Amino acid sequence: MLRTFVILKQVVSLLWFRLLHSRKSDFDARFATKIRETFEQLGPTFIKLGQVLSMRPDFLPKVYCDEFEKCLDSGPTLPFSKIRKLIENELGDTLEKVFLSFNEKPIAAASLSQVHKAILNSEEVVAVKIIRPKVKKLITGDIRILRQATKIWGNKIGTVGKSYWLELIEQVYEWLSQETDYQKEINNIRLIQKKAKDLKNITFPEIYSDLSTKKILVLEFIEGISLLELIKNYQNGVYPTNFSVEEKVFELFESVINMSLQKGFFHADLHPANIIVRPDGKIVLLDFGLIGYFDKNLRRAILIFLMGAAFADADLTMKGTKMTNDFPENYDEKALYKELSHLCDRYKGALISEMSNGQFLMEGMHICLQHNIKFPWPVFLYARTTLNIDGMILKLNPNYILMNHAQKVFLRIYRENIIEDLYSLPKFIKLFEDTWETIKKSPTTINKVFTSFFEKT
Repeated sequence: MLRTFVILKQVVSLLWFRLLHSRKSDFDARFATKIRETFEQLGPTFIKLGQVLSMRPDFLPKVYCDEFEKCLDSGPTLPFSKIRKLIENELGDTLEKVFLSFNEKPIAAASLSQVHKAILNSEEVVAVKIIRPKVKKLITGDIRILRQATKIWGNKIGTVGKSYWLELIEQVYEWLSQETDYQKEINNIRLIQKKAKDLKNITFPEIYSDLSTKKILVLEFIEGISLLELIKNYQNGVYPTNFSVEEKVFELFESVINMSLQKGFFHADLHPANIIVRPDGKIVLLDFGLIGYFDKNLRRAILIFLMGAAFADADLTMKGTKMTNDFPENYDEKALYKELSHLCDRYKGALISEMSNGQFLMEGMHICLQHNIKFPWPVFLYARTTLNIDGMILKLNPNYILMNHAQKVFLRIYRENIIEDLYSLPKFIKLFEDTWETIKKSPTTINKVFTSFFEKT
């Protein structure tokens, strides 16, 4: 009841703000900021809601989506007495018997959890991630309130009806459920480790399963520096002596493309603070509370869509779009093709500061959404991941033409997918049919594809 009152008070404050400022020319930008600040004050459920809304231009105008990208997943530090009590309750033993030493001050604190550095009795250094007490109860209560509010006012907010809002609320709940159950994160890490074992430059922290529960996650402590710090240092003229920051970001770019478009899995919350570069230059990915998955068909569709971006070829982009979606019965194909063609022309030869892969994907989806063409949830997650990587490249080199690099990466993956499919007759037949259709529509681009098939890229 108290939580309902707290939320209602914030809603009244937003309505009052709207009443006072709705006629001002910059109202939407100011109101978006006000809502984002309110979400951050209300805590994890609403922070996640803001992050999800930032990926849905079909739900809200762009100015709100852009503002919600700034939702901060941070939180106050919990007293150590509460941390001690939670760990001892979970492990059934005193802190001193489990750990040789345990730093009382956290090394990170977010809205859902906080992380402490510790040393086991075996003298191994570990990171201990702890779920905030009662956060699951808070989330469950918030979701219940949001469901009821959506049933009442869902048809009056944004550009979609209540059924879409209810679907979004359920998606938020599903993601928060994953991120507040460390057994699921352990399963995610093991899955990614298995799928990405052949990636040379990417690795993952080891898990201490015997000390981990649904509320506590004990991982190998990674010595190194976050990519966030590296990029800041780079911009200030401070460079590491044993590796290139630019090379690390491009290694990350290629690894994410490999994992997603070949293996089907990707880190769905990949930002510079979750990426550590060890002193030996190895990249370590952290925080696997949320991962995305593409099935084989969606993988192929996204690859063809992005190849259309890389080669500024509207036919490939259109084909990828059709493979990705269930199109409405009545849509204007000529108008859609014209808009995608214009997008491809804008991307051709553009600097990353003008247009990137992630931006192309987001703008392409926005064009499709205007034609009532919906994309599966994993595509929105993937767009956010690619935008984050593009942002890292932009900070390092705003004059970089990503298109040239992307062509080589996508062609190599397309070639390797062809080789893989040659071993399966049904896949080979489907591949032949798709390739023949694409050759007829985009002979110049496909000529490059088949030329690259015999080249080492």
